[in-house]
Amino acid sequence: MSNIANKTPDVLERSLNKALHNLIEEEELDISGDIPSDVFKTLIMALYKKYGHRVVILIDEYDKPMLDHINNVTTAEANREVLRGFVAVIINSTKIYDNLTKRCCYIYTKMV
Repeated sequence: MSNIANKTPDVLERSLNKALHNLIEEEELDISGDIPSDVFKTLIMALYKKYGHRVVILIDEYDKPMLDHINNVTTAEANREVLRGFVAVIINSTKIYDNLTKRCCYIYTKMV
């Protein structure tokens, strides 16, 4: 998350979406959308189909969009809500989406 712009919740959401679409382009996949959580879920499934293996998800410095605004509680909390929706794809997949659960095998988070 260190390279994701997070000045406002809107900027954070657009930056997440841009990062996902950069990966989609790099992997030569055909995925569209502008809601990061939807794009993320579709990307995981597309990578699984492309490679035939579970997808490993690394989220480094996941708390940076909140810590960068520790003195502005409103922005920090709004950024947390954006990230909550994004990361919920992983968390909820283990409870709801059996197909997605089979595709995700590890989640590594690193607090700095």
